[in-house]
Amino acid sequence: MNYIEEVNAFYNRLEVTPLSSSAIALWFALLHICNKTGWTKEFSAAVGMLSLKSGLGARTIVNARNELKTKGYIDWKSRGGRKAAVYHVELLCANTAHNASDNTSDNVSYNPSHNVSDNSSKDDLYANIAHNVSGNASTLKDLKDLSSSSDSSTTPTSTTAHEPIVEIWKIYEEEDFGKLTPMIRDKLQSLVEEYSVEWVREALVEAVMYNARSFVYVDSMLKSWLKEGGPEAARAKREAAAAAPQKPAAVVQGQRRSRQSDTKAPEPDGRYSNFYKLFPDS
Repeated sequence: MNYIEEVNAFYNRLEVTPLSSSAIALWFALLHICNKTGWTKEFSAAVGMLSLKSGLGARTIVNARNELKTKGYIDWKSRGGRKAAVYHVELLCANTAHNASDNTSDNVSYNPSHNVSDNSSKDDLYANIAHNVSGNASTLKDLKDLSSSSDSSTTPTSTTAHEPIVEIWKIYEEEDFGKLTPMIRDKLQSLVEEYSVEWVREALVEAVMYNARSFVYVDSMLKSWLKEGGPEAARAKREAAAAAPQKPAAVVQGQRRSRQSDTKAPEPDGRYSNFYKLFPDS
């Protein structure tokens, strides 16, 4: 399958069946993932990963994929719970349609670790984390070594589909988040399917840095990232809030006293005015 020819065919199709800008961005994200999985007939992709690749929010992704399905660009189906949805991209390049049928296979889960194809990209990812969350360089090095050793033996086949979750399990156990029970394993698997292995890995690292080693903390952090547009957007927002000028404590206290002095004491109840005249000392 020729990626460039597929893109050209997509633009030709747009002239006949136009799409919104959000749907176009999502289509390119899905095509990229489809390419990474070897042009499989079906693949699963987490909303977090689609948000990262398309720049769209979760609600916009839902609307955009429905538009793509309605207009015949893709098909998708929900798997329920917190599992990632399964997608099928309609290949538009007619002269290479036979190649698409040769390369299809059964449902294969998208392996997000294959998106990072060079060492410089991995270095950028961990440098980002180190820049925003300081304090434990040795932990970052260990996690980076762990990721490198895992990736070095990875080949883009369906037999390695579960390797990223093994990495997440190791981080959870070795960094003392708690006992890695079967229930916790399943919950971490669900997080990876919903948000991507990259987001879960970063959330675990930040939890270690802030000494907040708990599944609940990691889960809430991922939900917050999704609402704010991803880890980088959340960090930028946090840094902007920290850099905003704060009022001196003396000014705040002065404003508080001013408000208190402006508040008038309540007037005595008129019903008891005769009582006060008879007993002035009361």
